[in-house]
Amino acid sequence: MPLTNSSPNVNASSSQNANTGTNQQSSGHAASSNNNASSSGSSASSGPFYMPIIPTLGCHSIQPGPATTATGPAAAPPPTAPPGKAVITRLGTDGTIQRAGANIHENRNPQEFDMSPEGSMAANSVPTRYDAPVSHKDVDYSQAGQFAPIVITGHMGSKIPIFGVNVWMVSDMLASVFDKVPSWAPQWLREATNLHATNFEDKSPKEIVKHLIKHGLPRTYAGVIYLDGCSGAYGQEASFAAEVYRRLVENGYFYLQIKSNLGEAGTDEQGQEHVTWPEAQWRIRQAKKRGDVAKEEYDKLRRASPDYQRYIKLFNNENEAISILAGLESQLEDATPDQVTEDLIEKIVAAKIALQAAKAEFRKFCAGPGRKFAELAEERAEQEAKHEDLNRRYVIKNLTGTWGPERLPGRGLL
Repeated sequence: MPLTNSSPNVNASSSQNANTGTNQQSSGHAASSNNNASSSGSSASSGPFYMPIIPTLGCHSIQPGPATTATGPAAAPPPTAPPGKAVITRLGTDGTIQRAGANIHENRNPQEFDMSPEGSMAANSVPTRYDAPVSHKDVDYSQAGQFAPIVITGHMGSKIPIFGVNVWMVSDMLASVFDKVPSWAPQWLREATNLHATNFEDKSPKEIVKHLIKHGLPRTYAGVIYLDGCSGAYGQEASFAAEVYRRLVENGYFYLQIKSNLGEAGTDEQGQEHVTWPEAQWRIRQAKKRGDVAKEEYDKLRRASPDYQRYIKLFNNENEAISILAGLESQLEDATPDQVTEDLIEKIVAAKIALQAAKAEFRKFCAGPGRKFAELAEERAEQEAKHEDLNRRYVIKNLTGTWGPERLPGRGLL
């Protein structure tokens, strides 16, 4: 299929594989068997961008077929070459970005992003460890391995064009005043949590491309460049990552992939990204906000009310009675027939009576002086449970979108 720079290949993946030695990223094209192989022009679906839930996010390997010549199979692959570096660039400078880079360097394996064609560079095409993070001012991309990943860490966001104000901040301020973004606000502001990123730290897509070229990225580079910021892949062809990819293709970079996160992202201690499903961001924020409000009101009442110590004592009494009964019942369950004594049965009966009494006393207090405590404690627990449930369902490990490559590297590049 002819090369089409206007509609690059885009896929979504949730990759949790490491130490594979072969590519595990999404791509929508099959490899060709000749030296001038090219990918299909596009695999993006038409219509609004609503990603399927995680079980349907497929991963397809890029595996080129054996190279051939006009007279038959090609000669043996070239000797193994040094793998070069797996580069981490710090685009941001704050503590969050520094910790993210350090965690990726210490604990994430670059080989999960290995893009080398099978057999072309033997087993050493990508190093097993990232190089130490480097400032964006000092990085040298010419030292990167041809198939090794480049990770650029920083904050992404959307800004109002005229004032340069972060849209997410404006949306949050309105929500804090009205409990939600009011209906009279412009649609783009009401949907601010779904906006794709327009800036990576202080750089536009054009400036990111200039940065890569200025710092020595070879046109033969055939690895993955991971723009590790929030929502860089959200918005399909209008996304920050898609624009970076298009501009790189225009500048002659045909063999690389651009990858970024599909929502708000955070790096854990193992260097893995936890990405919030874009459509759920608002619900998660609201659940956390309501839980924080309930906790604040509870703490305020705790500090002001003389009944707090009584409430805590009765609460602990009930929990202690539950624990004692559970221990005795477990002892009874594990006992042999000759170990089931009259004394053990009497203890269990007494424990049940004590638990009923503790519950009754606590309920009576909660219906009177401790009523407000009980209501706020219940509200706080409910909101915390809802927030945890939303995080469990919609914060997905390594949920990313990927563009490219435009062509698969021929043997002349290997």
